[in-house]
Amino acid sequence: MSPPLARDPASPEPHSADPVDQGGLRRRLALASLLLLIPLLLLVNCSGSVGSQNRMGPGNAVAASGAAGSGNAGAGSGTSPSYVAGADGGLGTVDIQNPPAKAISRLTNAQFIRSAAALVGDSAVAGVDTLLPEQTIQGAFRNAGYAQQLPFDLIKAFDAAATYIVGHVTDWPALYQRWGACSQQACITTFIQTFSEAAFRRPTTTQDVQAFQPILTASTTAGLTYDETVKLLVRAILQAPEFLYLFEDPTLTDFQLASRVSYFLTDGPPDASLYAAAKSGALRTSLSNQVDRLLTTDVTPFARAFGYDYLELQQAPTRNLTADLPTVTQLMNSAVDSFAALVSQNQPIASILTTDTFATNAVTATWIAGQPSTGTTVKPTQAYPFMGLLTHPATLIAISNSVFGSTVSRGQFVATQMLCVPPTPPPPPGIQQTDLSAALPPNPTQRDIAEARINDQRCSGCHSQFETYSFAFNKWGGDGLFKTDPRLNDNGPVKTGLGQIAFKGYADYLPQLAGSAQFQRCVTDHLIRYGLQHTQYPPELVQTILSSAQTAGGATFRSLMRALVLQTIFTTK
Repeated sequence: MSPPLARDPASPEPHSADPVDQGGLRRRLALASLLLLIPLLLLVNCSGSVGSQNRMGPGNAVAASGAAGSGNAGAGSGTSPSYVAGADGGLGTVDIQNPPAKAISRLTNAQFIRSAAALVGDSAVAGVDTLLPEQTIQGAFRNAGYAQQLPFDLIKAFDAAATYIVGHVTDWPALYQRWGACSQQACITTFIQTFSEAAFRRPTTTQDVQAFQPILTASTTAGLTYDETVKLLVRAILQAPEFLYLFEDPTLTDFQLASRVSYFLTDGPPDASLYAAAKSGALRTSLSNQVDRLLTTDVTPFARAFGYDYLELQQAPTRNLTADLPTVTQLMNSAVDSFAALVSQNQPIASILTTDTFATNAVTATWIAGQPSTGTTVKPTQAYPFMGLLTHPATLIAISNSVFGSTVSRGQFVATQMLCVPPTPPPPPGIQQTDLSAALPPNPTQRDIAEARINDQRCSGCHSQFETYSFAFNKWGGDGLFKTDPRLNDNGPVKTGLGQIAFKGYADYLPQLAGSAQFQRCVTDHLIRYGLQHTQYPPELVQTILSSAQTAGGATFRSLMRALVLQTIFTTK
């Protein structure tokens, strides 16, 4: 359900008409009509720009289709993925599938808020997130360019958010001074030019200024003051397609490259230094230095956005919960903060699966250690002996579609999200109702049921490819708790779609998974797809980036991100 439209703060409170104030009544009616115009202008502008050929090129704005992975095997090409056996009996590798060509990308909610804050200040955007609807994830990440749509409910939400932001600006004179030093109608074009240049992340054109002429004309007709007119302009600019979308030419301009770099590395708009480099034409020659600067500034916003989607935490509140929603929300915050800490500390990507430290809050500390804590981190305990983020309670809840911990959903998560194994086809009609009771012991565990499926010829073709990846987590419940039931077997060896792997419990399994070539390649693939917003890429790019990162000191988050940004495909298309 979309949030209701907020009353425009620039308009007076409604009251009964005074017989001697007919001019004031006409003025308020004209203003009300003007306020209705803004979301309609957005609808018209977006429908004419989002899929237009002059922006994207013929056929480039496509809906989501094909496989969810990316990298080596062309989507829809009919080519079977190539499997390579692992050395010394370990996990092998498989081609990573490519997605369809990218479509235009819209700012995520977090990016919208940071971009607005850069224009009007942090205090004006505090609390606006409650007006923006939850975003769907297309192609694994919320910043995807797939299937961009702009239903009218979303237009109304953007208008409500823009109205809220305008109403919470606390120092308009300072804002005027910052954006053109103009405070009267005669120079309002100067304000439009300077403010919209920052909002659109490129120099303003004559066409940009002319696009706001209907607002200026209606404002003059209504007899609005300069302050009232500027508030309407800010509200409109915060809903303009050039603000909401990351338009890209077939070959990126310097300004488009600055935006791509900034929204990838910082999850926000270009800062003054990055934009100045683009405006002077020096960005490409100074790109390496700019990347190093941004990577050492603050990558936490990127890490939180990437980690939330990568761990599929958006599913946690929808699972069969034994904990209340506020508790699950705090656990999710801990998981995101834990992932962000690994990125900020420039840890090896293997630490995703092997870290022995979680960022904590009171709820998470109590969950793991049995009591609240004022500390910022928590270590494994006897009651909760975690290793890596796959054993974080929020992740366990998110990837388990039952309280007992589904071997199907967990196996699919490890196979597709951690290892980029091509997804298996859905079962044919009727197979899901297969009776396996004759092959089960009394009071079977989830693993007993899974092994019965794998040993049944009607099910084994698919389930043997992914379900065994979950067996090491058999002592971890879908309720996010560690179990001590002696019937729960979490040992190997097991056969997987990438070969056989031997292990004794999750603490032996996870380091092997983290050290596998396929895991390293899969994390790199996810970073590529996130950074390029799901553009197709050549099959050799994964190994090129991995080799570059390893040469620079190891496959850490920052080294992989840096290597990606400096690739030709990132800087040109």
